[in-house]
Amino acid sequence: MAIWLHTELSDRGLPMICIGARQEHAILSQMQNKTDANDAAMLAELARTGFCRKVEIRSRITQERRALLKAREIALKSRINVKDTAQVCVQ
Repeated sequence: MAIWLHTELSDRGLPMICIGARQEHAILSQMQNKTDANDAAMLAELARTGFCRKVEIRSRITQERRALLKAREIALKSRINVKDTAQVCVQ
């Protein structure tokens, strides 16, 4: 969803950066008063100060290819499992 959101907002001319989630999650988990508003304010502060680690967004074509490769991998594993199961049943 981050890819879609980043692309759509960038196309509308809004300044966008995508930050890595792991480091920011560690920082947010240490906060005393956990609310959505406080989390958003802290993320905005991290982005404003440059403390967060920026990540690059892959292109839509790259994401589609990655999804197709993953689907192919799952289909091949399923086929192998069915073939192995059929051989065991025959014996």
